[in-house]
Amino acid sequence: MIPWHLRPETHYSSGGHPYRVWGSSVPRIYDEFLMCSFYLYGSRADAENGEAVGGSGFWLRVHLDQNKDWYQPYAVTNSHNIRKAGKNPVIRLNRNSKFEVLVTEASKWEHHPDGADVAVLPIDLKFETYSFWALPADKALLTKDIIAEHGIGIGDETFMVGRFINHEGRQRNTPSARFGNIAMMPDEPILDDNGILQESFLVECRSIPGYSGSPVFVWMAPHVGMRAYGQIAGFPPMSTASDWKAFGGIVGPWLLGINWCHLPDFEPIVQKDRKTRVASEAFAQSNTGMGGVIPAWKIAELLYSEKLIEWRKKADEEKTENKRKSRAVSD
Repeated sequence: MIPWHLRPETHYSSGGHPYRVWGSSVPRIYDEFLMCSFYLYGSRADAENGEAVGGSGFWLRVHLDQNKDWYQPYAVTNSHNIRKAGKNPVIRLNRNSKFEVLVTEASKWEHHPDGADVAVLPIDLKFETYSFWALPADKALLTKDIIAEHGIGIGDETFMVGRFINHEGRQRNTPSARFGNIAMMPDEPILDDNGILQESFLVECRSIPGYSGSPVFVWMAPHVGMRAYGQIAGFPPMSTASDWKAFGGIVGPWLLGINWCHLPDFEPIVQKDRKTRVASEAFAQSNTGMGGVIPAWKIAELLYSEKLIEWRKKADEEKTENKRKSRAVSD
């Protein structure tokens, strides 16, 4: 399977330099990206019945320092999802041909100390038991250095994986992907309903309720007149040729961040003449298609906070001690 692109065709710029144009700007994503998603509910009954309430989340993993072949999985979602779920947020994930529900305690979830809308829960999961894929935190998370190195910015392609509550799957989680582009860099924070300014990308990915907590990824592909080898129409290339060595010209994807909101618009309701207002206080809410995405580095700040580092250190020491106590010799 060709992971990120369809068949490329070779073209030449006005300066005679070759560059690649893909038959489609929409990537073919690996199925593992769907497997990193889970659904979040307020109760076991809601999860088992597939009630159209709740949000989404995804799995991340952080490898241990001493035992590098072992890692700690984390469930990641929005803080507001955990608050709304009540005392026992319920995670629903796939197991073989059906789903499994995991009841958690809200008090065990760790929240960002500065109020960023991110919450994580260290949890033990085994690949042989559940069907899931955890993103490697040391490789997947977008950083400000990566943005600077590759010139990531407005217009770059994104995709989001999460829960479409109108068709989420009854027997098994069936996450859906939505595609879009970065519309605004996280220079202007968005005020949430708790009065906290949230550092956010604006992404035009048509976010709707149910996708809160979904992972949003960004990837880069050369576009005609934009990223190409050499100059096109007098514009200098936005990135160097070395950027396109990976994935046959595609760079990424990285975890851009976590979806937490969509920005609505409110339009006055008018009569058939399309001018006369029905009532001065009456407005219709519409979805602008703009979603707010908490940057991945806010997730990293929480994962690598002093408390979670200490927690992983203890787990690491326990694993080392268990190895030392072992009397078995591998044949």
